[in-house]
Amino acid sequence: MRPRMRFALPAMAAAWALSPSGRRRSRPRKFRSITVVGKGVMKAASVRSMLLATVVVMLSSSAPAFAQTFHWVTASLPDGTSNAEYTARLLTADADGDVTYSISVGSLPTGLALDGTTGIITGRPQVVGQSNVTFDATDASTTIHLPITIKISAAGGGGNAGMTFATTSLPDGRVGVVYAVMVQVQNGVGPLVYTADNLPPGLSLDGTTGAISGRPTAPGTYYVALSCTDHGENENKVFTIVPLLILPADSDFKFTTTLLDNGEVGTAYSHVVHVSGAAGTVVFTAAGLAPGLGIDAATGEIMGTPTVAGTFLVTIGATDGTDSILANLFLWILPSATSGFYWDFFGFPVALLGVEYSRQPPITVAAVGGTSVTYSATGLPPGINYDPLTGELSGVPTEIGPYYVTFTATDTMGDADPTNDAVIVLGADFPVLPATGGSTNDLPANFWVKKQSLKVGVPGKDAWKATYIYNADRRTGHAFDPAVQSLLVALASRGITVDPGAYVAGSGGKLTFASRKGDVPAVKVTLDPPNQILTVATKSDAIDVTLPSVLRNTMTIGSKGFRLDELFDVKGKFKATAGYRKIAFVSDKAKATVKGPGTDAVTLGLLLGDPGFAYDSGVTELRFVVTSEGTPILDKTFTTLVVGAQSMDKNGVVVFKLKSLKDTATTDTLKKFAYDSGKGKMTFALAKTTLALPADEAEVTLELHVGTKTYFTSVTLFANKPGSYSLKP
Repeated sequence: MRPRMRFALPAMAAAWALSPSGRRRSRPRKFRSITVVGKGVMKAASVRSMLLATVVVMLSSSAPAFAQTFHWVTASLPDGTSNAEYTARLLTADADGDVTYSISVGSLPTGLALDGTTGIITGRPQVVGQSNVTFDATDASTTIHLPITIKISAAGGGGNAGMTFATTSLPDGRVGVVYAVMVQVQNGVGPLVYTADNLPPGLSLDGTTGAISGRPTAPGTYYVALSCTDHGENENKVFTIVPLLILPADSDFKFTTTLLDNGEVGTAYSHVVHVSGAAGTVVFTAAGLAPGLGIDAATGEIMGTPTVAGTFLVTIGATDGTDSILANLFLWILPSATSGFYWDFFGFPVALLGVEYSRQPPITVAAVGGTSVTYSATGLPPGINYDPLTGELSGVPTEIGPYYVTFTATDTMGDADPTNDAVIVLGADFPVLPATGGSTNDLPANFWVKKQSLKVGVPGKDAWKATYIYNADRRTGHAFDPAVQSLLVALASRGITVDPGAYVAGSGGKLTFASRKGDVPAVKVTLDPPNQILTVATKSDAIDVTLPSVLRNTMTIGSKGFRLDELFDVKGKFKATAGYRKIAFVSDKAKATVKGPGTDAVTLGLLLGDPGFAYDSGVTELRFVVTSEGTPILDKTFTTLVVGAQSMDKNGVVVFKLKSLKDTATTDTLKKFAYDSGKGKMTFALAKTTLALPADEAEVTLELHVGTKTYFTSVTLFANKPGSYSLKP
């Protein structure tokens, strides 16, 4: 039976307050709102439910531990080899203000460089030997020192012959201004495939040439994860992270904070986010903070007492009344003030469909500072494996998608008592791109927000309502199994997990989970697999977000993962398609008729939301490809058969409306193509074609090519009667 939890819901939580510089205040201060999950270091068995279920509890009347002395978290750095890309990151905790890094004694191995604002070390070592280096970390009042020896060994073990990124920085950009830069590597064998994750909206990467281009549409600081796969050197990969600043169209409003202070469970935390160039009063937001932390919208102070250990990707936002900016920053929370157990995580290369995910040294998501550590993960892309002892990732991805993975590391401390276990968690995007590479900005999420709203501001009275349309494999043996598989849906840090066996089966194949009467918050989740619809409703909730804000929406239904970034207005409303900050692409209707070669027909209803959609009549290539379980069954290019018009909506957003002309072809005849980018609705109908479909059910992949972009989704077609197929079983 599923465990029950009952939670108190105070109207206001108190926490021991810190000064903006990180020093303890003389008296407690009250938050507007604070979301607290769990308490202390959790047992391994409870991590998943506690991480993903938002729980509001009354904080103890006694103050949490005072802020610790500014100190190093990093105790050592990994060894390197002279033929492999090197990546590492310096970490400190409990700083008094922003931190900068430098070297006071010695120097890094030749080929490596330190970014003083982020603590990131990258490059390719060129000389074998060891380097004795003393790193300095300086906050507002103190400089601390860390002497370390970095060992570089000779090349070997199937390395990459020295391929490394020649691009170590990216020029600033501005909203609405054409941006163009080439990403380059050196010493690669080739052919090479480039990928990028977290590019600013409006920009794309050419996977063949490494060219980044486009017009940025959203200002902020983006930490772009660049990868390159060398097919000529055993599919080896190099990876780095490079910051890219996009300024607003008419101002220089930006974040000056480049990293967040790190902390520990049970220790009071404070860090102030800083900006410059604001035109008016600034309002701050934060999503993805460690449970127990909140942000003061007026001051930008992140504060509270962390209750869950792990590594968290935090999206901070700021608006000055004219422009809104965003930045994604990592936050490390250790299990305790005396623990050195943390994720040694810098990021990992983007995966490519059908390409071996490996390199030398291995790609790992692993922890340091533990005694006896084991690993697990949920939401991995199909075909990818995660070694429970080493944390190594390997395998061959079999499905394209923007997967969101929760990694868990458990340190048993060398004993058999699970109450002594230390557990740390890490949520990370794990995108799989086509084999041709490119940018994850061009990777559609195969779910659609039909409607969604938030009511926030009064913990205990907040609410979240949403209806989603999704596409997933529903064939026999592949469909979501509620008896053995979980469902996760999350918006920012508010997450709901429905465990196997917790559903109540209803009419028409619907599955419903509802919290029991009297439970707080009240939660209801309904999954309708026949119609591919998911609904969520909560009330008496506590949702720690400030509006307006861009929030990350994630779902995992069995083994299928989804991710979208969405803009909510000041009233908590999301509106498609204007609110999408990533691409959404689904099929909500489909009908196929199979009568015989040259007489078959198909009609598809589609929904496409792309903040970077662009079209030029008669010039932009239009092509639709359908494959059935890997076999092409339809390929229609119709560039010259469509005309388009564009206009500006009331919010200044360009809206494209496309419609088809008469097709005189006697085979594969285009009967209709229509698209309205403002509403997202699309129709594609083809007649006089040949469809080779299985007799009962078929998983088909739909590819819409618009210029250089390709929109993917996969749907299951069911034979309702001989020769007649639809999405509904």
